[in-house]
Amino acid sequence: MSDETNSALLDEERNMSSHQFDEVAPLRSGESEIDSHRASFARIKARIAGKLRQAAETLRGKAEGNQMPREAANFGSHASDWLHKSADYVEGMEPKKIKDDITEQVRRNPGKSLLVAAAAGLILGAIFRRK
Repeated sequence: MSDETNSALLDEERNMSSHQFDEVAPLRSGESEIDSHRASFARIKARIAGKLRQAAETLRGKAEGNQMPREAANFGSHASDWLHKSADYVEGMEPKKIKDDITEQVRRNPGKSLLVAAAAGLILGAIFRRK
């Protein structure tokens, strides 16, 4: 990545981190709650996709820069491609599609879904209990 791109990403990160919770800001006049949620979702998607792309570029740069053994460089290149594809997926996500995918997954695998939900609950409970 060029220095200009790195500088732009750093500026964006500083701006976003200083306003990290602006996604839940009060509604502006004339803006519906749904529009506000859509805008928030779009900002969050863009931020996540940007972070994935940034990680992919960093990994690709290290893999191509002969900073790793050949096998690790091959793995790094594949991981970089995977991160780019993940960023594309995140950018294309829609809330309704996510809900439909989760609903379908729960219908196809109810037992596995309950185990995942239980594990997530235990992990979150342990995290919040420590704080």
